[in-house]
Amino acid sequence: MDDVTNENDLSEDELVLRKQLAASKFYDAPVQATLRTNQRVFARITDGIYREPASALRELIANSYDADATEVRVYTDAPRFSKIVVRDNGHGLDEKTLAHIICNIGGSLKRSKDGKLHDVTSEQDKNLSPKKRRLIGKLGIGLFSVSQITHHIVIVSKIKNDNKRLVCDILLRPQSEVEAEADEDNYVTGKAEITYVPAEDIESSGTEITLLNVRPFVQESLQSKLLWNAIQFERQTANGEVEEVEFDLEDELKDLPREPDFHIGEVNPADPELLITTEKLPWSPTDEPVEKFRKLVSQVGMLTADAKRGNVKLKDCLDTYLRMIWSISLSVPIEYIEKHPFDVRASDNVEVYLISNGGRGSAPEKVELNDHETLESKLGFSAKRDESEIPFSVIIDGVELRRPISIAGEADKAKGQLMFVGRANPSLNSVPESYRGGELEFEYYMLWNSKVVPLEHNGCLIRINGANGTLFDSAFLEYQVSEQTRLRQLSGEVFAIKGLDSALNIDRESFNIAHPHYQYLKRWMHNALRQFMSKHKALSKDDATARNQLKINQVKSDINSVVVDFTETRSVRFFSSSKGDQPSLLDEPGAIVINREAIFSKSRAVTSTEKARMGLHEDKLVAVANILESYGLLSKLSPVEVEKLIGAIGKIFLLDIKK
Repeated sequence: MDDVTNENDLSEDELVLRKQLAASKFYDAPVQATLRTNQRVFARITDGIYREPASALRELIANSYDADATEVRVYTDAPRFSKIVVRDNGHGLDEKTLAHIICNIGGSLKRSKDGKLHDVTSEQDKNLSPKKRRLIGKLGIGLFSVSQITHHIVIVSKIKNDNKRLVCDILLRPQSEVEAEADEDNYVTGKAEITYVPAEDIESSGTEITLLNVRPFVQESLQSKLLWNAIQFERQTANGEVEEVEFDLEDELKDLPREPDFHIGEVNPADPELLITTEKLPWSPTDEPVEKFRKLVSQVGMLTADAKRGNVKLKDCLDTYLRMIWSISLSVPIEYIEKHPFDVRASDNVEVYLISNGGRGSAPEKVELNDHETLESKLGFSAKRDESEIPFSVIIDGVELRRPISIAGEADKAKGQLMFVGRANPSLNSVPESYRGGELEFEYYMLWNSKVVPLEHNGCLIRINGANGTLFDSAFLEYQVSEQTRLRQLSGEVFAIKGLDSALNIDRESFNIAHPHYQYLKRWMHNALRQFMSKHKALSKDDATARNQLKINQVKSDINSVVVDFTETRSVRFFSSSKGDQPSLLDEPGAIVINREAIFSKSRAVTSTEKARMGLHEDKLVAVANILESYGLLSKLSPVEVEKLIGAIGKIFLLDIKK
């Protein structure tokens, strides 16, 4: 085949490799080469990898966290969503750092030796920020995240002790399947115009990113337009404005759209400044930012399950905008709405068990906390200590986010909670170092509730450096054992102390399932679930036995109350001849003694429930016999006749129970 490639268009590496291959002969040593990624391929891979607007905002907030910001404010222009602003008080960008970002999309300074030269990483550790936060980002593709929302970005940034602000106006270039020939030589991701403006607040620092001309489909998504259109259609059908279409009744009831319990209102398509349906929010405009979020979580928790839709689901009770806020609150490194799971104390009414790292057959051990102890201090957990001591808050449209996971809140204390915790720090020496991905260490908790609210919290969430993009995995890393009822009652989190970062895929919303860290975590998780299942079954059995015994004791008390109305004397008792019992000389004169073997079936009760039922049955017969004897009826009969009479009554009672 003729080579029509112009050698001037080839890289030096490709030219060298061509010459080596041309000179190679049979049985020569193999030609060594390094695989490299084309810029166009990288851009195609990363363009649009974030599936939801929440993902893009999550990445921008993560960048603020990595820049040591203590506060991030997001303004979405809800419910119009014409533009979105993300503002932080982090270190800011100087001209050198901005130039590197513009010219090296995908070449992050984070986790690199050059990071400290740009005030992006710590002097001592490239995996930490200058203020010792564990870095979330690493690939340098955060800028691509906003291409999901817009192609027009304006970055305004300032560093401390500088009298100017950098203003960078960026137009990202959308990637099309068909590229012009002129694009083949030098691939361009977008264009940027950079200017300076004077700044008077010399001491301040931070970055503001404005997303202009938000794409129409993003606006419609955040406005829940598809849902409101469906609801509008139902209204028109009900009013006779639209001809009703015949559907199967069951499907119609199942798919009937309904207004979310909480929403930001229905925007008028003709005039975005007007609402067709007024907003319905769980908070008041005068509430404090954090109180608004508390009320959102509280109100969702108080919703009752819909008979047609099952458990409480965020997709049913919140519109897209509020779900976005909820999703971000789970994804970024902020405080819990109540307390960290490892801050649980004895007074919190949480029963805690420690997962064993043994193999099959291992059992969890109950953790007893003293009044002054927390789970962290008792078990030496470090996940909470490893979190940055620098405060970090995220406020979206005046709502300050918290992790919406309630542990040991007032409502939780009243009903009690069941928690299983564990940790692992395995040796991965059996895996070649080049495939190992470094050390692995993590801590874990799972919380059992009779019903997980909202349903989207059912599963396992994995936090790496305090952040998460995968949300809750309801399959618990592909757990295959058929324990669906108990699995639906579990919610838990993995805190990565070391490792797992390299197992994340490029979008940070899924994992490389072949990675050794993921594979070990999967096996450990399934072992923990088996231990939970066994212990929970035992606890449930004990609880059922205790509840049953309380009921039996109450019935016995009620029986005794009935007998007291007839006689204070207890002149009837049973004995077991098979056990060597005999009528006693100590029995009161005139006492009626009845042989159990003559009354009851010879088959023995096996389960505790059967034993309790037969014990109650005997108490009832004794009560009946005492009432009969209070009228002098049994003392007139022979012992054989007494046994026949009481036996017949007993059979009638049992027939009644079986029915």
